[in-house]
Amino acid sequence: MGKRFSMLLTLLLVANLLIPPSMISFAETEEESLPQLKFDFEDGTTQGWGGRGGVEVLTPTADAAYSGDYGLHVSGRTSGWHGPTYNLTSFMEQEKTYIVSGWIRLPEGIEQSEVSIKVERVTDGNANYETVGSINVSDSEWVEFTGEYTLNNPVERIALYLEAYANPELEFYVDDILIEEKEVEEIPEEEFPEGAIVVDGFNITDAVTGPSLKDEFKDYFKFGVGLNGSSPSNDTVQSAAMSEIIKHQFNSVTYTNLMKPSYLLNQQESIANYENGNENPAVNYDSVIAGLEFAKENGIQMRGHVLVWHAQTPDWFFREGYKSDGEFVDRETMLHRLENYIKQVLEFMQTEYPGVIYSWDVVNEAVEIVEGHYETETGFHIRTKYGNDEDNLWYKTIGTDYIEKSFQYARKYADEDVKLFYNDYNTFQPKKTDSIYGLVASLKEKGLIDGIGMQSYMGLSYPAITSGYDNVKAALEKFGELGLELHLTELTISSDDKDEASMQRQADRYKELFEVLMSLHVKNGGPANITSVTVFGVMDEYLFYTDDKQYSRLFDGKLQPKPAFYSILSVLKMIRETSTNFGSPNIDGKKDVVWETVPATPFSVADMPVSFKTLWDDENLYVWTKVKDSTVNKNDLVEIFLHDENGIQHYKINRKGKNQSHYKVKEGKDGYVAEIKIPSAQLAIGQEIRFDIRVTDVNENRIVSWNDKKNNQEDNHESFGKLNLKDAINTATAVFGTPILDGEKDKVWDKAVSIRTEKVIEGTNGAWANVRTLWDKEHLYIYAEVHDQTLTNASANVWEQDSIEIFVDQNNGKTAGYESDDGQYRVNFNNEQSYGGAASSDNFTTFTRLTDDGYVVEAAIKLNFAAKKGIAVGFDVQVNDDQNDDGSRDSVSIWEDATGQSYQNTSRLGVLVLTNGNGYNR
Repeated sequence: MGKRFSMLLTLLLVANLLIPPSMISFAETEEESLPQLKFDFEDGTTQGWGGRGGVEVLTPTADAAYSGDYGLHVSGRTSGWHGPTYNLTSFMEQEKTYIVSGWIRLPEGIEQSEVSIKVERVTDGNANYETVGSINVSDSEWVEFTGEYTLNNPVERIALYLEAYANPELEFYVDDILIEEKEVEEIPEEEFPEGAIVVDGFNITDAVTGPSLKDEFKDYFKFGVGLNGSSPSNDTVQSAAMSEIIKHQFNSVTYTNLMKPSYLLNQQESIANYENGNENPAVNYDSVIAGLEFAKENGIQMRGHVLVWHAQTPDWFFREGYKSDGEFVDRETMLHRLENYIKQVLEFMQTEYPGVIYSWDVVNEAVEIVEGHYETETGFHIRTKYGNDEDNLWYKTIGTDYIEKSFQYARKYADEDVKLFYNDYNTFQPKKTDSIYGLVASLKEKGLIDGIGMQSYMGLSYPAITSGYDNVKAALEKFGELGLELHLTELTISSDDKDEASMQRQADRYKELFEVLMSLHVKNGGPANITSVTVFGVMDEYLFYTDDKQYSRLFDGKLQPKPAFYSILSVLKMIRETSTNFGSPNIDGKKDVVWETVPATPFSVADMPVSFKTLWDDENLYVWTKVKDSTVNKNDLVEIFLHDENGIQHYKINRKGKNQSHYKVKEGKDGYVAEIKIPSAQLAIGQEIRFDIRVTDVNENRIVSWNDKKNNQEDNHESFGKLNLKDAINTATAVFGTPILDGEKDKVWDKAVSIRTEKVIEGTNGAWANVRTLWDKEHLYIYAEVHDQTLTNASANVWEQDSIEIFVDQNNGKTAGYESDDGQYRVNFNNEQSYGGAASSDNFTTFTRLTDDGYVVEAAIKLNFAAKKGIAVGFDVQVNDDQNDDGSRDSVSIWEDATGQSYQNTSRLGVLVLTNGNGYNR
């Protein structure tokens, strides 16, 4: 021990900064003493601590004391990197680990902020900045910080310091700082398999040699990742292991923090500009250079995040002379600052890093739906306040048009190929969806915007993804109507735990979300032009944060792919399914009525939409395919693939091939229809057929498939979709004619075809109806003679009263959920109406009349299209019957859909075909 103590003392005496002997102590262990440095400031001095920037004021005061009489008050900071520092060159030794701890609090009245504990290490003349830990602090209580640091490199100089990078003027108290060498524990080195790729102690083999998200989804959207970090020293790209994973897995990156205005704006230089007659703000890009260089060197593009935001934009930016105590500037001054800031940032990025940034979140989170926090003049709910009633200073200094002005300036200075986005959170909440839709529609009309960024923060149960009041699918569909690009910008599905059950639930949620993204994607025939999806970080338990409990990422704390990673990839191997009904069409290139009983299944590539329908009978499978392709080539091709006990069956239909008895091709204005009959023995209801369809456009060199997106059907039947064989659906005709609505049977009804509610959903020996239909250019008419021996409306539930329900799918879309044209029209024997879907008193007129054995309903439903001969409408009629007057529904009969789901699903409704001549019921 004596020899070691002498050597250490000698080092301390010759160091460029003498550590006071009172600060040095030794903790006894069984083997030897370990050195410590303690700073309690009880002598009323700074005990060797100084300011990094030379402007800081370090004052030992009683107010700053966690224990004893004194602590250190840090003030006078003007930049994010300013703070107290202590030179440890003579204390720390290479290959040793040190524990750093202490207590920190903010002075009274100062809002919560983050403070980081860091090390500045100079090796070979180059400064390196390494994080020991970061912690959120407030004025309400003292918080202990603790972290470990291992000195792995030789140094010319090393120092500990504290900073608040995102809050350049933050004052704080610090006390009882302890730096102590950690006792070395004999831990056996982790053994990695032979050939493993190990970087920074992480085995990243699976992450960098397995499937790549960017490659697997390349036909649909960029797959991006967030670069986490609160300062340049803990930026994700400072980790060699995470950087390697990014290069393999992602083709887009987004700074989660370091590109925000609070990091780029420099107050002292802005003040200097102002005092020298230059009104422009000063912008510093140090916080983002590492990520930009990484992206540039590796051919990875970046989303710019964010130009204009009410949060993380410093208060002084809105004040006279850029001074923290200045008055707020006027509108014209703030508009100048806004434009110049956007101009500087865009020109720097586009000049120094051309082509790297492909899109910008121009404005972030400007829409609010919390009462009292938004304006009411525009109808867009522009945010006026946030947090604890803090002002949105953009709104305060400029007004509601700060959003439009931001996009005008961004459009003015952005390169032509750079896309401009509005970005927001909770976009799935209907009120917010509608407000964002209105705002973005107005910007689109002026040519100022290219897309919407949906942040997509979620938990393991909320929000709903496919159904319910707040659901992601509905928002995607709504925004898709605008025809703009959609980005999921900050995708995070959080979990409080990392146990197996939680991680599986998380994986299921990611899978459900990506299934929706793929089903709604324009390339699969959906409405949503999704061009980028970004998960907001690489790893759980972030390497550079102390005690991080984030479990939302796709790689765990050891950089191993999580179940969520594989569940996302599994979506691409998803087996799509669709139904096929019993029916035997004529193979003539014409759309027989029986084809109206099945929905079209859409898919597409680029601007070539394709849809198909299938039918079956005892001997054949029938496929009807519609292709939009205006560039005619005789070698354009529709291919059908089936798999059965004999292997893969492959059928080809050339666009200009000679028509045969088993297939026909008919040209249209902008494409063609192909109809084929395929012999298939022993088909039956309930059977599944493995099936796929592939379409080739020779002139444009495009190939698109329904299920196998790799177009490899000849070799892999596992990639085929499924056809589910179902029974036939009833069809009938509605004859042209306009009755007098009074509940009486006019002569015009005599020519109408009668259909009967013969299928029983519930009960026995219940009420039933004979139903006739007519139509004219504006209405569908129904005359129902209901046979019901006991009439009652005893139940408070309208569906349990004696009544009929008419289901109308005006576009015959046959969808799993109600669309905007679908309605449920209910009326009881007393002519009391109730509704579902698009039905209302505005489009439903009824008269009822009691008869000897029941009642009659005569009704008119207003159509939302100009009716004409040949149009098919989804249609059904249901009779509800309370047979014993006890307030409970005892029986239900219906014409076609026996699933009991007609009130929310139109896929099994019967079909009415509008005709001028004689009717039929099939």
